[in-house]
Parts: sequence; C-alpha cells; structure tokens
Amino acid sequence: WGFNEGSMLICDDCNLWVHAGCANLSREEYDQTNAGEHPVYSKEFLCRFCCKRRCEKLITALKAEDEIFLFATPVTEQMALNYRDVIRNPMDLQTMTERVKNDLYFNYAWVRE
Repeated sequence: WGFNEGSMLICDDCNLWVHAGCANLSREEYDQTNAGEHPVYSKEFLCRFCCKRRCEKLITALKAEDEIFLFATPVTEQMALNYRDVIRNPMDLQTMTERVKNDLYFNYAWVRE
C-alpha cells in the first residue's frame, strides 16, 4: 500500500505529487489527511525535499537565537552531572542538524518535539 497513483499527496510548497508510502505515511495517516483530520498533515503537507529545507531554516533560526551557545552541542555528564536523570529526552542543535542531514525528520513539526 502507499506506492501507487491512488495514494498520492501534493506538496503544499512545490506542488510535487508524492506517494503516501514514499512520504512514510501510514494508511490511517493518509486517510486522516484526505479527510482534513490529521493534526499535522491536514494543515500543510511537504515533500521530503521541502520538509528538509524548512527544517534547515528553522534550525538556522534557532542557532541565531542561541547567542551564548547554550543549546549548540549535546550535554555530557562532565558538563552537568545527572543531566539525563532530569532531562529524559535531551536535544541540541548539533543533533537536530545531523538528523536533518540524515533525512530523519519526515515533517518539520518534529523539530518542535
């Protein structure tokens, strides 16, 4: 499922048609998107290329805001003892940049998480 003409979505940025399977959408997500009920994709669907470009812009903007490099690199135990006991899902701009380069964000909303 998801790799034929009957299960395609159009990118809201570049107008490229994309198979739902290529966009990594499940059948349920595809159906929700078409019905206007998906919490993310119903508002805006972006192809992988446009999503990557949007993520890069968001991360660049975040880097510009981080003037003292507080979120620039991962926090180590040497920097903050027991950090991972307090922060369950740590994130930093370096890791986010690597995820974008490795195509690990399927939607720019994931950058918020």
